[in-house]
Amino acid sequence: MLFGAVIAIGWDAVGKFKNPEPVAGTQVMIVAGIGVVINTITALLFMKGQKDDLNIKGAFLHMAADAGVSLGVVVAGLLINLTGIQWIDAVMSFIIILVILWGTWRLFTDSIDLALDAVPKQIKLDKVRNFLLSENGVEDIHDLHVWAMSTTKVALTAHLIIPDGIDDNFISDLQHELEHEFGINHTTLQIENKSIEENCEIDC
Repeated sequence: MLFGAVIAIGWDAVGKFKNPEPVAGTQVMIVAGIGVVINTITALLFMKGQKDDLNIKGAFLHMAADAGVSLGVVVAGLLINLTGIQWIDAVMSFIIILVILWGTWRLFTDSIDLALDAVPKQIKLDKVRNFLLSENGVEDIHDLHVWAMSTTKVALTAHLIIPDGIDDNFISDLQHELEHEFGINHTTLQIENKSIEENCEIDC
């Protein structure tokens, strides 16, 4: 649907370049101005949640793009009124296409990362590894994986080498810390001692 809209806008813009038609600048400005207000307010409602949820981010980008497009139409109407140059409308149409493609590309790449179980962009794997290694008793770590399970859930699995063992609260405390520090809210940890790790290297 979005791709079809881009093609339609582009086709219409090319036609306006070939055969410029008079544009009612004042009426266009009024209608587009109303669109700026409505779309901006709607986008602001999604602003906070879009950082953590890809679905909300999609809605936010859509409304923000609509607000930007409406603002561009207001500017185009003003320039047409001041200059009388009708092809300004066609130029603005191409600018609108670029705005739509820019917002869509960002959402597309985030969706691909989610589909491929990639490490979320906001999480640095090296920082997670160093954080785990800094925990009391953790001597080494292997098989560390972090990926997005959904638009709101991030998972982690890891094998921790702790020769002296752990107390009853170690795993639950570490899970809370990982969620607080990195937003990782689904954690699976396997605790190993040196002998298990060495045997694994020999037999696995």
